[in-house]
Order: sequence, then structure tokens, then C-alpha cells
Amino acid sequence: MTKSVLISGASTGIGKALSLNLDRHGYQVFAGVRNPRDAEALTKQATSWLTPVILDVTIPDTIYAACAEVSSKTGGELFCLVNNAGISVNGPLEFMPLQDFRQQMEVNLVGQLALTQACMPLLRQDKGRIIFVSSVNGRLAVPFLGPYAASKAALISISDTLRLELAPWGIPVSVLIVGSVQTPIWEKAAHTAGEVRRRMPPEATQLYFQAAKRSGESYRRVGRSGIKPEEVAMTTRRLMEKQRPKAYILVGRDALLYELMVKLLPISLRDWLVRRSMGLLKKDT
Repeated sequence: MTKSVLISGASTGIGKALSLNLDRHGYQVFAGVRNPRDAEALTKQATSWLTPVILDVTIPDTIYAACAEVSSKTGGELFCLVNNAGISVNGPLEFMPLQDFRQQMEVNLVGQLALTQACMPLLRQDKGRIIFVSSVNGRLAVPFLGPYAASKAALISISDTLRLELAPWGIPVSVLIVGSVQTPIWEKAAHTAGEVRRRMPPEATQLYFQAAKRSGESYRRVGRSGIKPEEVAMTTRRLMEKQRPKAYILVGRDALLYELMVKLLPISLRDWLVRRSMGLLKKDT
């Protein structure tokens, strides 16, 4: 029997790579995309088994419609839900517009839980499993990515809680702690940062402009040097296929380094290294 998988955030990056990888390996893939144009682009690269579904995790109607389509085509079962949808909102927390912070949480956290809740009847029927895609920034926060880091840290906590709560029914819950990956999120984040800065008061520019600019350049360098989304897709498929999936999987060359920094280094040294890497050893005047 063909196993079914629903993936959110499949228009680009990790979600797209995972959708195509699983499709090539014979899974019945339901790829959550935000518009018909992305759906058309994805189907051109996939087999007829892949089904794009319009899915915005912040819009309940699209969640319910996506789950209904999965149910109708699988007989009410779902082998795996991959919560991958995400955005990056960045800027200094001191001046972060709260509507932007809330939007970050709506997409990266609340939306993930909403989709998971809607999929639970399908997952219970198939004794399926759940995978959340988090980030090393959920383990080690860095300057000007506070909203993103907060959402990814909370996502790890959500995964931990669900893993305990769903254990009696044999539904494994895993979280990918992903390092830098070559995906469009970096360029999207740069655009979002510009929009956020325009809504900040002039004082924010005076205090943080140079430091934020240097940090932005650092994030772009990290993004360009990251692993390819296909590597994350391969790791995710292997995790998904295990009879007893691990709770945590570190993915990427820098993921292990970040984890070691969190566990082994004194906080003062860790902070100094992060600030040094971002060019923040001296306060801007």
C-alpha cells in the first residue's frame, strides 16, 4: 500500500525538494503550496502521483480543504505530516513592530499546530508520524533574528510536548534542527527586513543600521555556503522511514557546531563568538 505524506511549504526550498524526493521514491505526496502558479511549476517536475494542494497555514479554510483532499484520496489515512512552512522576520527586538512579530509566530508556530490538529484523525487512522522542521537558531539565538529564533525554539518545545502526549498511541514526533541551507528564505528575509525597517522609528536606524547591515551580510554569506535542500530532503526521508524515528536530528555542517556551542561553552564566551562573527564587538555610535 502506497504511503501518503502531506508537506507544508512545498513551493520552494526544503519543502519542494522533499516533495520531489518522496515522489521519486513512490510515496503519494500532497504538496502544500500557496498559489496555483507554484502548483503548476511543481507538477511539471513530478509524477502524476504528486498532488499539489493549496495550503496557507494561517488560513483555516485552506487547512481544512487540504486535509479533506488527503482524506478523500487515501481513504482517511495519512502516514506522515511534515510541518515545513516558515518565514523569517528579522530586525532589532527593541523596535520590532508587534504585528510583524505576531505574523512570524502565526506562520512558524501557530500555523504548524493548526495543521497538526487538523491532521490528527488521519494520522491516528494510519498510526502515522509527525516531523517538524526547526532551525539551529532555535537552539542558539543570534542578533536581529529574534522573532525567527523564538518561533523555532517554540517549535522544538511543541514537538517535545506532542511526542510525550501522543506516545500512548504510537505516533512518533521528530524535529529536524536544520543549519544553513541554500533556499530562497534568505533573500525573502532580506526583503522582509527592509519592509520592517521602514515601519520602525528613525531612532532605530540611528542605533542599529550599521550593525543590522553587517549582520544581514553575514546571514547572506551563511545562506550561500549552506547545504543543498536535496540533502535535507534525503535526511528527512530516511528519518521518516525508520520504525522508531529519533526525536532530534541535526542537519547541516553548522548544526553540530551550534549544538556543541550551546552545550559546552560558557555563555559569555558563546556570546562573544556570536558577536565577533557578526561584527558586533564594538557598539555603533
